[in-house]
Amino acid sequence: MRRYYSFSLIDMIDQIGEKSLITIISNFSCPKNSDIEYFLKQKAIVYEKARYAKTTLIFVLVKKEQNLVAYYTIALKPFELDKNLSSSQRRKLIGTGVSGANVISGLLIGQISKNYSDNCNKYISGKILLGLIFKKVKDIDMGVPTQIVFLDCRPIEKLRKFYISLGFEYFNTTTHEGGEILETYTIPTRKIIKTVNNIMKD
Repeated sequence: MRRYYSFSLIDMIDQIGEKSLITIISNFSCPKNSDIEYFLKQKAIVYEKARYAKTTLIFVLVKKEQNLVAYYTIALKPFELDKNLSSSQRRKLIGTGVSGANVISGLLIGQISKNYSDNCNKYISGKILLGLIFKKVKDIDMGVPTQIVFLDCRPIEKLRKFYISLGFEYFNTTTHEGGEILETYTIPTRKIIKTVNNIMKD
């Protein structure tokens, strides 16, 4: 099994400087979703410095060289529940049927992508990438407990099946500015904690 190295943008700025970091991320390519590529190159550092979201770069050693193979962004964000949810629906969504606030603590996986430049994407599977994110969620939860993890994705059947296979549940569909349609998928944080070790087995 390959060994993956994860570094936050702020740590990399401290270690190698912002100019060197920009050079590294300038080679990132995501032809399947230009918005994800644009975020990393134009917004990620700004968001990191402003503490809006934490971006993590993932590297793997290939022929004694570190290759950027993927990245993801996580942010703390409140998640609003329907006040009319039954206890069984609430249990399915956040792992407990106990009545509580309608706005709960959540972690948003805002961006996630492999790097398709120079075929770097072949060095990491989608399952491993989500496994690394789940490990980060577990680390965050030790210091700042949350109840739910969620993400938005385009209504593509392959993506639907992938996220559902890892334990996510469909939540709703929304239309965003410009007419973009996105589907929200959720998973209880406690479920991630229980499955994080198994998901890393590729």
